[in-house]
Amino acid sequence: MSKKQTKDDDSETRWDKKVKDHQWLTICALNEKSLVLEELVDEFMKFEISFGGPSFLFDSEDNPNYQLMKLTVLEDLDFFQKNEMVIKKDEMYHITPKGEEVAKYFADRWKSVSRLANKFFSPSTPPLISLIFHFILGILKLVGFALTGSVGLLGDGIDSTIDGISSIIVSISIRIKKERIASYLLLLLMIASGVGILYESINSIIETVRIGGQLDAPVFALVVASVSIFLCFILYLYQRVVGYTIKNFTILVQSEDSKNHILIGLLVLTGVIAGYFNFFILDGIVGLVIGLLILRGCYTIFQDIRAVSKGETIDFEKYKLGMWKRFDRFRANKIGLWILLMLQKGVNKIEDLENNFNTKFRPQFFKFLEIEIKPKKEDKIAEKDKIRFYQTQEEMTKQIDLLVRKKWIIKKNDELFILPEGEEELKKQLDRHSRNYKRKQKKAERRIRRTY
Repeated sequence: MSKKQTKDDDSETRWDKKVKDHQWLTICALNEKSLVLEELVDEFMKFEISFGGPSFLFDSEDNPNYQLMKLTVLEDLDFFQKNEMVIKKDEMYHITPKGEEVAKYFADRWKSVSRLANKFFSPSTPPLISLIFHFILGILKLVGFALTGSVGLLGDGIDSTIDGISSIIVSISIRIKKERIASYLLLLLMIASGVGILYESINSIIETVRIGGQLDAPVFALVVASVSIFLCFILYLYQRVVGYTIKNFTILVQSEDSKNHILIGLLVLTGVIAGYFNFFILDGIVGLVIGLLILRGCYTIFQDIRAVSKGETIDFEKYKLGMWKRFDRFRANKIGLWILLMLQKGVNKIEDLENNFNTKFRPQFFKFLEIEIKPKKEDKIAEKDKIRFYQTQEEMTKQIDLLVRKKWIIKKNDELFILPEGEEELKKQLDRHSRNYKRKQKKAERRIRRTY
């Protein structure tokens, strides 16, 4: 290896291995603007507010989270100064040309993440992923039926094959802007598969009663059913997240079908286990239930298609994942608590609250907290939007309305005032968080003693 090549490799030196943890966030922030220590720490504390506890309840000198964050940022800055990436002048930290190279390296990596996110949230991607998943599942289940004779696996395998075909239809419909026609075709296919499964299940029950049943290779059947449940769960999560994020009704309908497959997989698993214990009639009963579930899903989808055809507005919030809803409530509660605190401090005008909100909750120097979703030129289904990893002013407005309904605050013209019930709630929250912060304070003090 030549000296020049060695030098080039050293200059590239895999900065993702040398720059650890959130040091790269520090260098990227300084690449946007020179900052004093307190400004940089404040930016990081907005992460704490978004994903951790309500640090705004305590002043900086009494806030253990702030103290720990300050120590961490100081360690980052010390690392960058030693490596000549950052210099300090008049209490302000400035990035050097070497630091700019490192920041560019990570900025380029984030651009790759952004491109990947756009592919992830593209309306054309879920049908393709769904096709691959259902192709694998269809083969597994039909092979499982051939080896075990499980009618449940046969029914589920046929349904997976139909779903694979429907994924192709959905993909084509998105491209040619004929999603409504595709939805009706999908509905007809689902009805046909549901009726067919009911027919086979009834025959299975009759044959089991007449001559008994048999289940070969039960272990293989258990594996197939378990893999099916797992893959359908992954597919459901993906379709639901993408469909809700870009507000695409067709993808959300597919996610509902995937959710049904999770339940169907559990029923098939039950039938296989029952067959292992020679209770074979349950397999046919499971097939009946699967057929009925498919037909029930057909009815639900038909209602949704008819609503869309009439131009009715769809309530996309009902499609939000439960875990997502809980996280949103967690963040929203902190905003409500912050509003009560600000009103207690005398910040009553809504305009002043909005200005303070943007200062406290919205990071100014971490652009990667926004990912812009850009639809393809030929695809106008998803409007250009951003995924934001921080609280927005719209969330603050919702919390104001909620606090008014709870009668914790009152609104008069363009001003808000805290009521006794709100004062009581704020005191209760402060007491609870004070106890938690005392424990964190001890941890912060130990680290400060070790550092200095």
